[in-house]
Amino acid sequence: DRYIHFLKKDGRDLLDYLLKAEKVIEDKKMINTYLLGVLSKYLPIHEENWIKAINKVFTKFIDKNIEFFLKGRNEQ
Repeated sequence: DRYIHFLKKDGRDLLDYLLKAEKVIEDKKMINTYLLGVLSKYLPIHEENWIKAINKVFTKFIDKNIEFFLKGRNEQ
């Protein structure tokens, strides 16, 4: 909250998503992937391209990372 004044007028504050994720996601390694999914909603990149990137970048737990990415992307 103390850095909120640095946020651009049209910027997105994802702190609430982070706080929620910390409470409900047991595997803390998946929080970043979840937040990437949340952020992806606001960027002009199609979902299938995100999935391709996850498949290319991650070498382990690909299905789990896609699962948490999609959970974040579908978050309201």
